[in-house]
Order: sequence, then C-alpha cells, then structure tokens
Amino acid sequence: MDPVEQPEPPERDQALVQAERLNDAAMAIVEKDPDGLPAGLSMLRRALALRPEQSETWSNLGLVLWRMGRIDEAGSALRRATEFNPERAVFRGNLGVFLGAIGLNDEAEHNLKEAGRLDPESLSVPWDISLLRLRTGDWKRGLAGYDIRREHRGEKLYPKLPAPLWRGEDLSGKVLYVQGEQGVGDRLLFSRYLKWVKDTWPDCRILVCLYDAMINLFWEFRHIVEFLPQGVPWPNDLDYAVWLCTLPEIHGSRPSNIPPDPGLLRQRVLLARESTKCNLPQPALPALKIGLCWTGNPEQLRNHDRTIPLEMLLPLTEDPRFVFYSFQCSPGNSDLTRLMAGDLICDLSKDIEHEGWVGTGMALMEMDLLLSVCTSVPHLAGTIGIPTWLMLCADPYWIWLRSGDTTPWYPGMRLFRQRTLGDWKPVLAEVRAELSKLADATLSQ
Repeated sequence: MDPVEQPEPPERDQALVQAERLNDAAMAIVEKDPDGLPAGLSMLRRALALRPEQSETWSNLGLVLWRMGRIDEAGSALRRATEFNPERAVFRGNLGVFLGAIGLNDEAEHNLKEAGRLDPESLSVPWDISLLRLRTGDWKRGLAGYDIRREHRGEKLYPKLPAPLWRGEDLSGKVLYVQGEQGVGDRLLFSRYLKWVKDTWPDCRILVCLYDAMINLFWEFRHIVEFLPQGVPWPNDLDYAVWLCTLPEIHGSRPSNIPPDPGLLRQRVLLARESTKCNLPQPALPALKIGLCWTGNPEQLRNHDRTIPLEMLLPLTEDPRFVFYSFQCSPGNSDLTRLMAGDLICDLSKDIEHEGWVGTGMALMEMDLLLSVCTSVPHLAGTIGIPTWLMLCADPYWIWLRSGDTTPWYPGMRLFRQRTLGDWKPVLAEVRAELSKLADATLSQ
C-alpha cells in the first residue's frame, strides 16, 4: 500500500509573523532596560501597522505608553485591546489596574472582576482587587484579601512557615514567630504591631527574624521580642507563625485606628547619638539642612513611578538658604556623578552604607527636613520623628491612600501628591514654594 501524500502546510501570513516578532522583541527590550521604551514603542506601532487587529499588541502598547507617562494614549490602547478581544482575562486585568491607577475605581473593579470571571484560577486578579480597595481606604475588604500575596508571589519569597499560621487566636502563654517580609520600609512601618501584640497578650513570647544589618536598629525592641538571626534553626516550641504584613488585618486596622509607633527605633538612635558624634559637613552660611532621596530599589516593580529624576530636583538647590545632603545609596547615588552635582548636593552614601541604619538615623537627626520619594528612608525618618516631606506619585503604595496631605502612620510627615500620573512638575513647584516659606519663617528669626 502506497503512503498517503500529506499536503504541505500553508505558509503563514508574513505580515502576521512579522507583527508577532516585533511585539515579542519590543517587550523583551522594555523588560530588560527602561531606556528601551522609545524603541519598544516604535516596534509596537510598526506591528500594529502590519496587523491592526492584534489585541495583545494593543495591550502591550498601552502598558508601554503608561510607563512613559502618556496616560491618555495608554488608556485608549488598553481599551482597544479589550474591544478586539473582550473575553481575554489578561487584557481586562491590565485595563482594570490602569483604571485604578488613574482613580476610576468603580470601572477598575468592574474590569478586574470580569478578568476574574474569565480566569477563575488567576492569582493576580484578587491581588489587584485587594490593592485597589486598600488604596481607596476600604481596608476591611482590602486587608481581607491581602494574604493572596503569598500565593501570588510564590514560595521563593514566601516559604512555608515553621508553625501553624496565626489568625488572631489567644496568645496567652504561647510562642509566636513573626517573619518579616517585603521591603525595609515595611519592616520599619509595621514594627509597631509587635508592641500591639505584646500589649494585648503580655505573657506571650514573640520571636522575630530580621536582616542581620537591622538588628542593631531594632535593639530596643528586645524587651518585647526575641531576635532570631538569619540562618539559625527555628525553635521547636513555636505555637504559631505569622507574616509581619498580616498583622494589620489581625489588628483590624483602619485609617482611623492605626496603632502609634512605640518610639523604640528613635530611642535606639538617640542612645547611639549620646556615645558617637555624627560629623557632617556644615553650611558655611546660615541655611537649612535638607536630606534628599529621589529613587528607591530598582528591583521594585514600580520604582519608575515613584522616582523623580534628579535633573528635576536640581533647581531646588539654587536657593542658598538650603544645603542638601543625599541619603541616596547605590545605585541611585550614581546620578550625582552622572550629573556632576557634587557641589550642589553633599553625598552621604559611603558613610551611610558603612554605618548602617543606626548611622543613617543619626545623620537624619542632623537634618532640618527630609525631602523624599516613597522609599525606606522616610519610614526611618518618620519613626524617629524627623520632619519629612514625602513626594508621592498619583497611584502610591496603599498605605498612603489616594488623598490628603497628612498620614496617620507618621504625625510629623507631610504629603505632596501628583495630580496626574507621571507629572512631577506641579509637585516640585509646590515643594519649592513651601521650602521658600519655611526658610522665610525659620531663618528670619
């Protein structure tokens, strides 16, 4: 019997092949390096010129435009993706997250719920809904869904805990292990809940694992907790374990009932200050000393949103009534060299990296003000009581909510907010005016 001859497969539409390659190449470039955004944008537009019905390319185009701060164009592209393919969960999800970022909360939640209906197994959708609710002040529902972060981010960041998960059971006579998580700023911010646990169940034992570099700063917590250095085996007498950022949910935190910071980090810095003099370069003329931070950890997914290019901050240094000190550590402090701004901003990075968090706190205590974006340094400043002006993007970390110029987390902190996502110019104009008022009121006395 002769074999049946198989027909040759039809050649794929070459325009489609080229469009898909451009789409994939564009996203590979964008994910590798932010400097590739303009090239990625052009590649996506070329792909759409070849095949304008490609919904994935429209969605990617929206994400790139959003990253570039071109908000109106981004929204149009993300909506176009859902028009071409309304039953694809990822496109609904991208649109929902974008709408939440620009404050269209009801429409955002509708699209996110649609994404969840289309893909019930998705972990990113409930996570995004939780963040949306937290940012809008609905902490009851937002914190109830916040634990999904553990599954969403995976075992690499959230390995199995060494005891049953604590959900608020009576801790009288019990041993609780608390595992720190997320960034340094979260560990500083949520450390207040350790005091709340101890006050609520005075005879419980609390064991905490911290970065070795942070134990010095947290040393005055030793009357409340026992420290477990990294790499030490877990004790076998633990009754419960909990992630640090789950404590606000167990507490029942709302914007109106946040526990106060116990002041123990401040006490540690003050004790260090008594025994070690902090020698900072001093102004030659009467001037206010301003600490400065303009970016955070570049590994953080949305670091580009919270970062203010140092180029935009340099005009603040033109007023001789201020002397600026950089609390920016690597890699962000390389901006000072790149812009040759060393004569305008005193670089403290080497001293800070050498002295650690307690040394950073001591240097902050020499400042009249810290001016910063959302990173770990303003959390340290807030806990030790340093006047702090925090410059926030229009879609900030949920703890800062979406409105207001003060925060219940740190009474001495003032918030300056973007009105439009990506536009820092009005924020910096307001900061510059307020700095001038501060100098007038302070230096004229």
